[in-house]
Amino acid sequence: MNIERSLVLNRYFHGLFGAERFDELRRVLKEQEEGLGPNGRSRFFHVLAGRSGLKIQARSLEEYDRRIMEYEADLAKRRRVEPFRSFKYFQYLALLYTEMFLDHMTAGPAEFIRELNDFKASKTDFTDIPDFTPDDLRRLAFFMATGSGKTLSSMAFALKHAHLHNLRRIVVVIPYLSIIEQSSSVFRDVLGDEVVVEHHSGVSYVEDGREAATEKDESTSFAQLASENWDAPIIVTTSVQFLESLFARKPSKSSQRNKDQ
Repeated sequence: MNIERSLVLNRYFHGLFGAERFDELRRVLKEQEEGLGPNGRSRFFHVLAGRSGLKIQARSLEEYDRRIMEYEADLAKRRRVEPFRSFKYFQYLALLYTEMFLDHMTAGPAEFIRELNDFKASKTDFTDIPDFTPDDLRRLAFFMATGSGKTLSSMAFALKHAHLHNLRRIVVVIPYLSIIEQSSSVFRDVLGDEVVVEHHSGVSYVEDGREAATEKDESTSFAQLASENWDAPIIVTTSVQFLESLFARKPSKSSQRNKDQ
């Protein structure tokens, strides 16, 4: 199966810009200079706004672009370890589609689902895919190449989703320790050490009431306390620890899931 031909949501958003496939947008965006244009909007915005077959209101596209440029400016200011200048075209599109998805799901989910199902019915590729329901759109996947910005794109989605729904905490569940450490490093670089806590076997701060052999500085004390009950804005953990927090009988484990989310 060609996975691109099965990504209904992805192709629906392509269609709003008069494109059937990602390659059509890539051809016109990849040669475009990155960053802000002279009028305060991104140079990518002008390419997309000028496409024939555009099915999105110019005012909405301007607002999405404004938000993405705010993300860009904030990243350029915050990143300490790895300097950042501007989004690549594929990162811009990922963030643009994320903004559009959240906007549709917030402003009119029933209408959005109807439009998706109508779009699906118009494509012979999708005849074997059942109609979407509200529960289907509670999940959003980023299919992006290694090093293309999945970590920050997915966190941007999570932060916006948490803000829209008044959620206090984001739990990032990752299967491999090496990826956890890499992702946590990126989150800390952008968001700050004080808001990110890793919780996995490699950083077990407390075991049966005894302190582990870790350096006793302020950051370690914070992480130690936060890891006991996930009392931090962003928790990065393994699937094993996450499942233990859901099903374990130990009070210290169950208190993690009972925190206001």
